[in-house]
Amino acid sequence: MKWICVIFGLVLFCQCGQVSDVGYDKRGDVLMDLNLQLLDSARYFNIRSVSPGKPVVLFFFSPYCPYCRKETESILKNIEKFKAIQLVFLSIDSIGDLNMFSRNYQISKYPNVIIGKDTGAVYFRYFNLKNIPHTSIYSKDHKLSYVFRFQTSAEEILDQVKEL
Repeated sequence: MKWICVIFGLVLFCQCGQVSDVGYDKRGDVLMDLNLQLLDSARYFNIRSVSPGKPVVLFFFSPYCPYCRKETESILKNIEKFKAIQLVFLSIDSIGDLNMFSRNYQISKYPNVIIGKDTGAVYFRYFNLKNIPHTSIYSKDHKLSYVFRFQTSAEEILDQVKEL
């Protein structure tokens, strides 16, 4: 099982930053039912438990992807502008790698940011991902409104949230 995760991670890393031509349109879909394993490895967080009335940004990443790190840096540099938005960082990488990433970026100090492992690769399969990073924006009523299928910036994410 460990080798499968390593190979899966390597495939994702190789796809890091590539633009995909996957033609899907899931706009309007309700926030998926996805349990994230939190960094303590014991607790889980269901992303549907985010309070209605608050936009949700899901950021699928790999700790080793340079494009993902650049997008993370952009978001954290502008974190004050994200106060009213629930940010969820999710990955299929190991909890150890996610803990390292979280420590490097001091993610735990931001109350509106959750980071965890998508143990069932639900997000990956739902969007049929071909590249990372992948960012999806859900409205205040938790319906999908926009998807970035490649690296983006905090400003572009915030522009999409403003239009909700």
